[in-house]
Amino acid sequence: MGKRLVSLILSLIIPAGFIATAYYLVSMSGELPDVWREPVYYAPYLVAAIGLLLSWRFNSSRLVFVNVLLILLYWVYLELFAQGIGQDPSRKMAYAIISLLLPINIIIFTLLRERGIFTFYGLLRLIFITLQAGLVAWVVKSEPASWMTVIQSELISSDILKRSPLAQMAQFVFVLAFIFLVIRQFLRPSACVIGFTGTLIAVMIVLNHPGDALFASVFLGTTAVMLIVAVIQNSYGMAYIDELTGLPGRRALKEQMMKFGGQYCAAMVDIDRFKKINDTYGHDVGDQVLHFIASRIGRVSGGGKAYRYGGEEFTILFSGKDADQAWDYLEEMREEIAINHFVLRGKDRPRRKSGKRSKRNQPVKKIIITVSVGVADGNARQDRPASVLKAADAALYRAKKKGRNRVCE
Repeated sequence: MGKRLVSLILSLIIPAGFIATAYYLVSMSGELPDVWREPVYYAPYLVAAIGLLLSWRFNSSRLVFVNVLLILLYWVYLELFAQGIGQDPSRKMAYAIISLLLPINIIIFTLLRERGIFTFYGLLRLIFITLQAGLVAWVVKSEPASWMTVIQSELISSDILKRSPLAQMAQFVFVLAFIFLVIRQFLRPSACVIGFTGTLIAVMIVLNHPGDALFASVFLGTTAVMLIVAVIQNSYGMAYIDELTGLPGRRALKEQMMKFGGQYCAAMVDIDRFKKINDTYGHDVGDQVLHFIASRIGRVSGGGKAYRYGGEEFTILFSGKDADQAWDYLEEMREEIAINHFVLRGKDRPRRKSGKRSKRNQPVKKIIITVSVGVADGNARQDRPASVLKAADAALYRAKKKGRNRVCE
């Protein structure tokens, strides 16, 4: 719980930094020569286009469509709100609807899975955005005044809320969307969610400043950069983080070993009789076991860093320690895994605890899971990473040969 909270706070520093940067750039924009103002107005289109290409290249369809929303918002802002809203009923209505739709869209694209861009699902999402754009265009032309009274109705009598040009309904939707994204990031950390959180905040700030095109260009341009960072972080996660276990993968392991400058040790960890588990209970249970073991290995003490090596094998690196110094930490980890039995998830067993006891008093199936560990010393000045891992693997083989569920050097 504590680690998740710290991780959440650290992740929110990224959008906060971008927002602060945008405010700084806006404060400096007063000194901007007139010759540079027009290029600044076109900058968000350019940066968002780069974000679109990167998102498409790395198959991040959700980021593609959020970039599309960003481009549409900026275009509408320049066309309708650059000179303010005034008393024009069509502009006021378009402003109110856009203020409601944008946070709702961000929530929807956060919940949707990656289903590609040039696919049936991608086409449906593009149609969804197009229909909303058509709705705004229709509102501008038809001026349905009856909607205004509903969308812009005052829900709470508050002088603070009245300071914003946003309708109270839109303000509440933005706040609810922000709370949703923060909870989502706390439960399931993601670079995309952080990017969407920053986008939500920036969009809300921009909509609170109608009539300032330079302000909008700086903020939405910075937001587009934020989404590019989310694409890069997301692609990094795909390349370096194992999706099943959440641990860094083999590529991250090799790069880390190349960074060591002195003494270290590497431990190879293998789940005992994992093939038998797969054959007996199926691969779904096998995946649950991998996740269960990874969560325990990931908490190894002594400064150890865990990696998914492949299959049922994991690697733990200890920087600045030799095998003797890491032994106690590895032994503690092995014992913890052995005594904490894996609870087999039945078909009618809920995936999350509800706090209520099951009406059926069915026996719980527990599986004893053990691991074997082999550890070897390494020195970055003398040993190649491959030779250290090979030595740790040989020690692992000795642990298996001696009866499993033990640590060998």
